[in-house]
This record gives sequence, structure tokens and C-alpha cells, in this order.
Amino acid sequence: MQTVLIVPDGVTVTSGSNPNVIGSMGGGTSTTVMWTVVCQNNGTYSLQVSASGIDSNGYPCSASNSITVKVGKGGFILPSPELYLLVIIIGAVVATILIIAIVLLNRRRPVKSEIRQH
Repeated sequence: MQTVLIVPDGVTVTSGSNPNVIGSMGGGTSTTVMWTVVCQNNGTYSLQVSASGIDSNGYPCSASNSITVKVGKGGFILPSPELYLLVIIIGAVVATILIIAIVLLNRRRPVKSEIRQH
């Protein structure tokens, strides 16, 4: 699993790996990824976080979300509760995709049955 923070012109990621390789995640699990960004000018900026990887069945999966940040006098750093919320939402979407893939894979398996003769 890998996460990427996509920032527009005028915004710089000053800390946190980008992209950030999380590694393997099991269904129903979550993790936290943090970045610090600096906006060079006042204005409104849209930041996008995306996660992608391969689920436990070998299928590609991905999720993304975005947030709009208004920067005013004195600058503004993205509040960490909003960043945590984005990561939690992406984790939940990825977990849901993994669960659906597992359910669908289990439905495709043939059912073994025994026939007994008397």
C-alpha cells in the first residue's frame, strides 16, 4: 500500500515521505500518515490524498479524498484533525474494498459436496 499527497502550485510538502510506502495492510486495519505543508501565498488550495495497492487477493485497489484549505494572513498549516480524518476515511475505503474482494472471491469457489449411497 502506498499513499501520495498531491499539492497544487504554491504549496510545498516540508515533512513526511511523499509518496509514503505503508506496506501490507490486513482487512479492517488502518494506519496514520502525516505530512506538513507550507503555502507560499494567501488563497484557497485543494490538497488530495490517494492510496493504492494490491489487496490480499492480488487485485489492485485505490481510494482518494481531497480537502480545500483557505490560507489567510499569517499563513496556515493544515490542522491535524482534518488530516487524520482524511487518512481514516481512506483506510476505511481500502478496508471495505478488501472485504468486498474477499467476499466475491469466496462466492466464486465451487462448493464441495458428498454424495452418499445407501
